Amino acid sequence: MVGHRRSQGRYLIGIDVGTTGARAVVIDARGTLVASATEEYPLYSPKPSWAEQEPADWWEATKLTLRRVVASRKVKAAEVAGVGLTGQMHGSVFLDRDNRVIRPAIL
Repeated sequence: MVGHRRSQGRYLIGIDVGTTGARAVVIDARGTLVASATEEYPLYSPKPSWAEQEPADWWEATKLTLRRVVASRKVKAAEVAGVGLTGQMHGSVFLDRDNRVIRPAIL
């Protein structure tokens, strides 16, 4: 490709925002786990068979796990070749006209 430069990054970062917590991992070019961190967040059941979470908890936990894995191995941005993201399925996050969360997410 014209103008495309192949990344010289040494690491890949994986992020999973799941139903019990956020997890981040750093792996090297050989696929070896270099660092990992997990941060849990609460699951609310305001009524029988209801399950809800605060989307802000997902974001805060994700930022915290990323800071931990990057700091643990002093990973620099230029050393990251890519980032992969996975998340829980079938969650509804309701927003207002200004894209602000208006209630806990329904899982």
